[in-house]
Amino acid sequence: MTLRELINTASYKKAFNYLYKTYYKDKKLSKDQIIEIDLSYSRFCEFLISTSEAVQDNLKIYITQPQAAAKVVDVCILDEPHDEIMTIDHFKSDALVDMEIYEALKLESYECLAHILYAINKQ
Repeated sequence: MTLRELINTASYKKAFNYLYKTYYKDKKLSKDQIIEIDLSYSRFCEFLISTSEAVQDNLKIYITQPQAAAKVVDVCILDEPHDEIMTIDHFKSDALVDMEIYEALKLESYECLAHILYAINKQ
């Protein structure tokens, strides 16, 4: 599944609720700030699915957990032919939208979407 397909099939509302709970809950944000963050992510998803196709055959979005004991989820880019892992911030968001997603964890689709959106937007 590509990021574009994931955006089209996963529940955005569930993804945002998970994203908020995982990354923003402890930040003591006002209701207006939360609404603005929600709108920003929603607009970003709309932007991604409206971009033209940009297939990256050799690159995949890779979701993993660097340390089994830690609850941190890492989203990066896997270059399979070169067996190389790169940070996601070296790529423009419109180049990521048609990359296949390789998930090393057992996540629900909305959780996967939340982690990817956060990784792209934390730059």
